Amino acid sequence: MSGTKLNLIFDIFEGDQKITRYEYNNTDSISIGSGSSAILPLSGTAIKEIHALISIESNVVRLINPASDGSILCNDDIVTQPINLKTGDSIGIGNYTLKLTVTDLGFATEESTQMDDPSVESEPLQ
Repeated sequence: MSGTKLNLIFDIFEGDQKITRYEYNNTDSISIGSGSSAILPLSGTAIKEIHALISIESNVVRLINPASDGSILCNDDIVTQPINLKTGDSIGIGNYTLKLTVTDLGFATEESTQMDDPSVESEPLQ
């Protein structure tokens, strides 16, 4: 692992209908496709065994199109080169739309820990 503490949530839509949700915590990569080795599985004749890759390094989430063939969209733009992703981005693959939410687990834990710790004093606002 590269020290990331990101949580990635993919809401999967087929047309306008949400069909499922996948959540991944503290991982370095996610493969998307129809093959048995795909971490995030999609099915259909237009879906390759490994259709897309998501890489997470130094808290940067990147979408990679291994074939560079224009078969992946991000926010309606064709993806031929790796691009950075953020919360709210939509990834189009075949008949599917994957809507991404990224949260920082380290930040959430730190905030929770400090707020719950009575020994941590805050300074008054002026």
